[in-house]
Amino acid sequence: MFPVVEGERLAGCISTRQVKELPREAWESTPVSAVMEQCSAENCIQQEADATKALARMSQRGVSRLMVVNGDRLLGMVTLKDLLQLLSLKIELEDNEK
Repeated sequence: MFPVVEGERLAGCISTRQVKELPREAWESTPVSAVMEQCSAENCIQQEADATKALARMSQRGVSRLMVVNGDRLLGMVTLKDLLQLLSLKIELEDNEK
């Protein structure tokens, strides 16, 4: 999944699956806006949300990345790999405190 922005506003997202579904000869003539998906709770998370909420959303929706937003402004992306590294670091730090 890749974000699609218009200026600073998050307009939607597009995946490699959506691109693959287009005939190759249509790639150059088809605008991204014609195949992108709208942003939703399935692919976005607000910046205030904690890591466990992001991990839960990924698990519930079966996705491995979420766009981090503030309203309709894209701030970044968080991936399952990012969250697993955070959990690993947290466990390591807690083990070192013992």
